[in-house]
Amino acid sequence: MKNKVETFKEKQSFLTRWLMILLSFVMLYIAYDAYQQYQTTGIKGLSVGLCIMLPVFLFFMFSQLCTTIDDEGITITFIPFAWRRRWYWSSMAKVYVRRYDWMEFGGWGYRLGNGGIAYSTKGRYGIQLELKNGRKILIGTQKPEEVEKLLPKINEND
Repeated sequence: MKNKVETFKEKQSFLTRWLMILLSFVMLYIAYDAYQQYQTTGIKGLSVGLCIMLPVFLFFMFSQLCTTIDDEGITITFIPFAWRRRWYWSSMAKVYVRRYDWMEFGGWGYRLGNGGIAYSTKGRYGIQLELKNGRKILIGTQKPEEVEKLLPKINEND
């Protein structure tokens, strides 16, 4: 009989303190530049930089990587795009938590690297999926201890 696996949910933001500070300084500079242009040329002089940076700033403010682990498998959802991906336990050969370096995949976000595909926002820990078809997927987590406690229960169900 299968053991019931408690549901694990995690929401991760792309914002870090240093990114927030950097984006804030860039936005302040661009807003000041836009104000200066407005003073000399009126509304026509609205900064192109402001029109570009504001959506970028808002994107980082509201973007999230949501991870759910349940009886059937692991699901990730990328907000604001409502993009979703699910891997079932039956398709996995191995699942474990590991430490990784952001350079391994060339940064954070959706990345392709020598180690497979990574979905990450920040941090150094991820849930490594090794699928039966040979593909490798890394899903970043800020709660590696919670996931590690859950994995033995999942492995008992195999």
